[in-house]
Amino acid sequence: MRKSERKTAAILASAIAVNIACGMAPVRALNPDDVLNDNLDELQQHIVNYIFIKNYVSGNISLSNEFKVKLDYNSDGLINILDASRAKNKILELSDKHNTPTTSVTTTTTPTTTTSVTTTTTTTPVTTSATTTAPVTTSATTTTPVTTSATTTTPVATTTSAVKYDNLKIGDKVQYNGSAHYMADGTGRTVDVSGTFIVKNILPGDKYLYSVQLENTGWVSYEKLTGKKPPSSEVTTAATTTKATAATTAGIFKKGDKVRYSGKAYYTANGGTSVDVSGTFKIVDILTYDKYKYKLQLENAGWVPYESVKAESVTTTTKVTTAATTTKESVVTTAGTIKKGDKIQYSGKAYYTANGGTSVDVSGTFKVVDIVTGSNYKYKVQLENAGWVPYESVKQVTTTTTTTTTTTASVTTPSSPVTKPSTIKEGDKIQYSGKAYYTSNGGTSVDISGTFTIKKIITETNDKYTVQLDKVGWVSYEAITGKKQDTVSAQTLDGNTYKIKNALSGKYITVGGTTDRSNVYQSSSNDSKEQKFTFKSYYNALNCYRMYACCNTDHRVIDIVKDSNQKVSDGCNVQIYEDVDPDAQTWDIISVGNNKYKIVSHKNSSVAMTASGNSDGSATGKTPSSAGNVYISTYTGTDSQLWCLEKTN
Repeated sequence: MRKSERKTAAILASAIAVNIACGMAPVRALNPDDVLNDNLDELQQHIVNYIFIKNYVSGNISLSNEFKVKLDYNSDGLINILDASRAKNKILELSDKHNTPTTSVTTTTTPTTTTSVTTTTTTTPVTTSATTTAPVTTSATTTTPVTTSATTTTPVATTTSAVKYDNLKIGDKVQYNGSAHYMADGTGRTVDVSGTFIVKNILPGDKYLYSVQLENTGWVSYEKLTGKKPPSSEVTTAATTTKATAATTAGIFKKGDKVRYSGKAYYTANGGTSVDVSGTFKIVDILTYDKYKYKLQLENAGWVPYESVKAESVTTTTKVTTAATTTKESVVTTAGTIKKGDKIQYSGKAYYTANGGTSVDVSGTFKVVDIVTGSNYKYKVQLENAGWVPYESVKQVTTTTTTTTTTTASVTTPSSPVTKPSTIKEGDKIQYSGKAYYTSNGGTSVDISGTFTIKKIITETNDKYTVQLDKVGWVSYEAITGKKQDTVSAQTLDGNTYKIKNALSGKYITVGGTTDRSNVYQSSSNDSKEQKFTFKSYYNALNCYRMYACCNTDHRVIDIVKDSNQKVSDGCNVQIYEDVDPDAQTWDIISVGNNKYKIVSHKNSSVAMTASGNSDGSATGKTPSSAGNVYISTYTGTDSQLWCLEKTN
């Protein structure tokens, strides 16, 4: 037995001992330096790898990340730790190299010429199990006679010449048969490939021997694919005309860009509370990882899908005379000349770690935040807000441009102005661009732009900002409509006496008695005191009043009969009662336009005074279904919940 065979047998025996031990009970991962070291040749190392891979797949042992790296589990960009058959084939391939094949040729001359070719072939199958030692068997030498008749000539196989490609560019599909290299300079691993591949990158100039990167394969010769030298890296342009187009991917946008967006904006990058927005916004953050659903953060709006935004569109017509524009572009592609903080260009996959993992497609200009040099790492350059990428794929672009330009005319056409609505009401969607304030009196403000829903309009006020936009704030009525708002001072109703008419039935609120708990209902108009009420401001609050019944001089007011939990809620009846309970007796009287008002509980603004149907009510009908009764219900804006105020003596 030769020395190398003895050494292989010893290593194999050691590995199988681990295999037997693993068959008895699962064990923790060993120190990789105990079994993987530089003293083993390639065949011996692959035998050991195979034993550990087989037991890892079977669940007999667990492997640390360090051990997986030692086993070369991330070779060629694939996770080969589970590929036991690949390791086994590698062992068979390498074992052939340990024996030198011999070839003898015997020629015999007869009326027919017979040529015998004897080839010695050594086959080394390797078999492993949890309880047996893998035998190594060498097959016997075989002789294969080849007979050629005097009149027959064996044709010589010919190889079809490789396809040559003109104007090769990134994204092309090419046929290639030959070696692909791990690095563009030829260092690192090499693998033989054959088939159709997509061109992922092309390095200009003659700095690198292998300047064409094939996707998921490696680097190959530009000259072998095209039959000519790679293009020069220097570009000269006499004149340049650029037409801006709308960008639609986050790879093109950067923080600070102005973009147009219409749709929902979310509170976080993963969703949550949303608001409908439409308009022009500034990008304040961009995320690239797959775990985030909404990757663009728009200022004063929220998080949105990056594929839904478009570059701000402004039509610009510029007439220029350009004498000459010369651009010289120097491309550097090795980490040796790139340092932390450099701005580089990259297009391709960015990985979560330097050894791979989750990836995302990115394209654009990025900042280098880290560079690693160890051979254990496949992706050596970390890009800010992107991930880890191969250093041979990044481009550091230094551009020197000399331009002589004479501008003769410039005309800019902005977007068409928004048509202002002549009238607005609560629930309308309107377009607005400007400041929104925290209160109707002003205070903290925020700049907004887009389409919003009107939540509230106030008319009885001296405030400057009378229109409340949903989830945004208070804005000026005039800024939306282009004209001044007709408002009534908040103190106009105070001290005045009114009859209160229902907008649906045309009947008036009436009191069915003069004592506590007398019912309130609607009835046809008359000039009695039972249909007259004096309004008095309360809490010193905007629009908040008590309504005193004129038919009684003992300070009885319109009152809400609270529910069993002593709450003001949907379905509660309306009566009169002595003014002792502000929670049940104070009302916000809010204009909705056209001299119509909603009368809502100050304690619970979601419920409003409501009339039941069109009939006259009675002093005894005290339920929501009683004809003509007055009660409170959840506000929906129907005419049965709207009232007209008629001033009287």
